[in-house]
Amino acid sequence: MAFRNHRPAMRATSKDALQIHPVVQLPLLVIKRTSGQDTVLILLNFDKGMQTYHHVAPTPLKKIFDSAHEMWNGPGEKAADEILENEPILLQPFPAVVYEMAHHEE
Repeated sequence: MAFRNHRPAMRATSKDALQIHPVVQLPLLVIKRTSGQDTVLILLNFDKGMQTYHHVAPTPLKKIFDSAHEMWNGPGEKAADEILENEPILLQPFPAVVYEMAHHEE
């Protein structure tokens, strides 16, 4: 997939580039991959039903992939295209949803 080849965060192989966060008491897994200024957040729902993940970091997110999209023969996207701090992310059953995290220049 071109996405993996063109995103530095996805090409990074260092252990420091990968953080895995299981979500307590929910069938969700959150994976954060970082390389330089490129950071992606990968959300996986392992349940038969919809789940909600709350983005608590102050960094806004922009969706770049959702396997629930009709173009992938999914049931349709529920995850919003842009997420701000403390906004919920709705996840269809069994999707992979990928967001990029905005980096603010100082």
